This record gives sequence, C-alpha cells and structure tokens, in this order.
Amino acid sequence: MSTSANGTVLKLWVVDRFFPSSKTCFESGHVQDMPLSLRTYDCPDCDLSIDRDLNASINLRERVRNSELSISSRKALPTESKTHSRNAVGSTVNACG
Repeated sequence: MSTSANGTVLKLWVVDRFFPSSKTCFESGHVQDMPLSLRTYDCPDCDLSIDRDLNASINLRERVRNSELSISSRKALPTESKTHSRNAVGSTVNACG
C-alpha cells in the first residue's frame, strides 16, 4: 500500500505479466491465441465480439474484484479496518526504483 500526497491510501494490484487478459473471453472464459495486430476478440464459445483492450480491462477488473472478495472474507487486521482505500488499477509503476 502507498499513501498519496493528500493522505489517501491507495492499493496497487499487480497481475502476473503472463495473465492472458486480452486472450480470455470475459463472458465464457475461453482462451485463444491472438496476434497483437488483431484488435477485436471474437469468442467461438459465446459469439461475443468485443474490442481486445476493453475485454482485457474487464478481465483485469474482475480479477481485482475476485481478489478483494477473497481478502475481505478473511478477518481484517485492526489497522486495516480503519483505513479508507481506493484501487489504482492500470497505474504505471517504475519497477527500476
């Protein structure tokens, strides 16, 4: 967790770089190989046709929501229950320091 200049606690969710967010249908869960030049995800299982980046963002949002559900089902530590937080999904982080 990190604290912003105004004191708001921010959460940064890190997803494995090989998580197939743009290759997985957010409706059916079907995974298919897609070259980067292909910009529309067409699912053969449920006939969904959606922009590749929008599909990826929905998959990432759902992954965060599922993570939050599993975290909230555990007993919160006393310090965690007193903080207000906001998710920072899609933030750019410099991994080199």
